[in-house]
Amino acid sequence: EEELVNLRKLYAESKEANESFEKDRDQLKTLLETERSERKQEVSDLEEARELLISQKLEQQNKMVALQTLLDEKKGEQDKIKEEAEKLQEKLKHENESLKKHSENSEKKMKEREKQYEEDNVRTEMQLSVLNENLTTIRGDLTVTQQQLDDANKLNDELKGEKLELDAKLANNNDERRLLVERCLASETECERLREKVTELRRKLDDTEAALQELGRENQTLQITSTKVTNRKWTDDTEATDCSACRKAFSVTNRRHHCRNCGHIFCNDCSSKTVPLAASKKPVRVCDACFTEVSNKR
Repeated sequence: EEELVNLRKLYAESKEANESFEKDRDQLKTLLETERSERKQEVSDLEEARELLISQKLEQQNKMVALQTLLDEKKGEQDKIKEEAEKLQEKLKHENESLKKHSENSEKKMKEREKQYEEDNVRTEMQLSVLNENLTTIRGDLTVTQQQLDDANKLNDELKGEKLELDAKLANNNDERRLLVERCLASETECERLREKVTELRRKLDDTEAALQELGRENQTLQITSTKVTNRKWTDDTEATDCSACRKAFSVTNRRHHCRNCGHIFCNDCSSKTVPLAASKKPVRVCDACFTEVSNKR
């Protein structure tokens, strides 16, 4: 019985120990599950962080490649700008040479335009020097861009601004060159117009001299005619009893009429014609002989 009691006590203790172990096991199992879930969560977080780091690394690599590509493109653009500037410089040099030759040919006739050409040439050379300075500045900016990749965006904006400025300056150079060409054409047109005007004035002068000679001859003729007219005597009505031409006697019906050219008295039939004379703007009555004489002179 004592052994049974001891066994029962041992059983009870074993049972309590077993229950305690069961409880500890459940707690450990719970802790293990919790720890396992936490470890899984940490693993998943680490995986996500790893993926994020990989993506960020790829993104940084892509950005580096893009920046390198952009830098290469900018280098290519700057090389193109340099080539265009050199071509423009060479073209401007040829144009300056042609303008100098043209100004030398027209130096005697257009001194003021020559001064304008020289000023334009100086302005063009100054602009070329400004372009060279800008190219030097761009090379320095490219060197800074290569050393400072972190400031690539800012330098890119600056390069774009400088490129726009160069384009504006190139456009201004083209406009000035076009203005020079237009001025040259206008000068040539003006010279041609002046030559034509001089030719026209010379022709008018020749015509005027010929007209003056003709007027001189007519003046001499008029002086002769005036002398003749002044020498002619205006016949008094009482001195004429018959017509100076047909000798028909004057009466109440056959009235006397003076010829305004010779001054003699005629009948109506012999002085029915009218003609303008030098002393009268309107046609006046003349005799048949004077009418024939005046008509032949005209």
